[in-house]
Amino acid sequence: MKQTAPIYPPIAKAAHVSGQVKLQLEIEKDGHVTGSKVISGPPMLVGSAQECVKQWIYEPAVIDGKPISTSTTVTIRFDLPAPVNPNDEKIASRYFPLQQACIKAVSSNIDPGQQADACKQAADIALTFSEQERFIERRGAFVYASTALRRDKRLGEALDYANKAVSVVEQGHDDGSGSSAAYGVRAQAEAGLGDLAAASSDLDKAEDFERTAIAELSKDAPDLVKHEYVPALKGMLNFHAQILSALGKTQESQAKTAEAGKL
Repeated sequence: MKQTAPIYPPIAKAAHVSGQVKLQLEIEKDGHVTGSKVISGPPMLVGSAQECVKQWIYEPAVIDGKPISTSTTVTIRFDLPAPVNPNDEKIASRYFPLQQACIKAVSSNIDPGQQADACKQAADIALTFSEQERFIERRGAFVYASTALRRDKRLGEALDYANKAVSVVEQGHDDGSGSSAAYGVRAQAEAGLGDLAAASSDLDKAEDFERTAIAELSKDAPDLVKHEYVPALKGMLNFHAQILSALGKTQESQAKTAEAGKL
């Protein structure tokens, strides 16, 4: 009797996650959906599917003239729209090998100049994606480029790519950890250029995003939180403590150090 369409989660769309979510619904005598159980489907899409069916109303099931509670299974489809940029797949085929080379260079911490060249090349290809698509790919490319350029002492360029990463995050299609990374690399570039106040402000934002990511994933992905997100937050807090100390904010610096020590 009433059926609303699901809202495509922005982070799932940005990550190019599509598919079907199959749910078992519990339906009350008045036709309202009172519960749903996940049978299958991509985790990124499940929450949106369940929120959607809460609003559905069925014509009540009837036995011997009396309405009864019942259950049924439904399938909610999430189909990605066609790319805005008709050259998207061609750009992607060039981008991904370059970005993998960049990640390998940064992870193995080879010569800083080689890191910078590899990551800048990938980031410049990412710039040719549509600004309305490939949010995670673009943010990731800009974060790695900023990191590599900072290691190569090219701080002005590092800040430029960090600003690009933050601009992508501000479009609202990223997760907490990715958003944290964007503000974090910008803070590092700002600190290197001597703008400690701006670095401190960006670290506040980066820490908040990382805390949110930890809270959201602690139950579903405890290993990821323990081995990646918590160390990332701890590193930011200790770095922030140094920035605050340099700004003469001793108590705030001590608070950051204390928080890091508890992680």
